[in-house]
Amino acid sequence: MVLIQNCLQILLTQGIRVSMDDIAKELSMSKRTLYELFENKNELIYKCIALFIKEESKKMEYYLSKNHSNIIEELFPLLNYDIYNMMKDRHYFFQELKRYYPEIFEKIVNNHKEFYMSHLNKILNKGVEQGFFKHNINIEVVKLFLFYLMKPPKEDLENKELFQKYSISDIFENTMLCYVRGFSTPKGLELIEQTLKLKKNGIYK
Repeated sequence: MVLIQNCLQILLTQGIRVSMDDIAKELSMSKRTLYELFENKNELIYKCIALFIKEESKKMEYYLSKNHSNIIEELFPLLNYDIYNMMKDRHYFFQELKRYYPEIFEKIVNNHKEFYMSHLNKILNKGVEQGFFKHNINIEVVKLFLFYLMKPPKEDLENKELFQKYSISDIFENTMLCYVRGFSTPKGLELIEQTLKLKKNGIYK
């Protein structure tokens, strides 16, 4: 575990394209020893990313519980001030991962699909019970569509005008949130606006 954590820090500081030679040097071990521990760089990266997601998920749970988060923050953790600050510098790292190791990126996404779908199901049911989401929505359809909306855009879309001209935040508020507003009750719509206002005012700390 400690070894993987150390490798992860190297990837985060030097980038996903850092060589196995440089990783071995940072770890004060021979390249041969490193290859005895990991079959190849792909295995090293995959284990590091899996650990990273596990650790970041725990931090997200802590921040959400610390701030007594509402259902909208639970649905979209990046609306939480602390989580946003934690993740905002990770965007480039995952872009590099997707660009240079697409198989690993896709594997990570697929491996976490079941967990995330269960997470969405829980939040949507909770939102209906609390009166924030309409009681007649088809949760299976909604959570599947949300999942695919949340998946990062394909490589061929990244160079399009939309992603060059507008920030992820702008795109999120004009696409994802519009969808959520569609199945929200008046009470839910009010909560969305309150959450966005607090985020823009920097109150979540």
